[in-house]
Amino acid sequence: MTLAVMTVGRLPPGGSGLPAKRKVSITLDADLVAELEAAGENLSAQVNLALRGELDRRRRQRALEALVDRLDAEAPGRDPAADEEETERYMRLLGGPSA
Repeated sequence: MTLAVMTVGRLPPGGSGLPAKRKVSITLDADLVAELEAAGENLSAQVNLALRGELDRRRRQRALEALVDRLDAEAPGRDPAADEEETERYMRLLGGPSA
């Protein structure tokens, strides 16, 4: 997905407790748009879900990297191969892929 973002305004937040919306212009691959339109999907909602999912994945990745850095600092002479099971456990807890 190619994203070219340009701010064109800000919509006022509704009283529903939902996050405020911001209108932007994006450029997407034509096949992605066609597939969503053919399925009757709301394009804005689907882009929002995809972005939230990606940002979630990035947060989990940063948390895992911080954990590994902390473990490295606590036990600099550790054997990474011996930590494989523990790493798998954390990956499952964080909702990431297992090796």
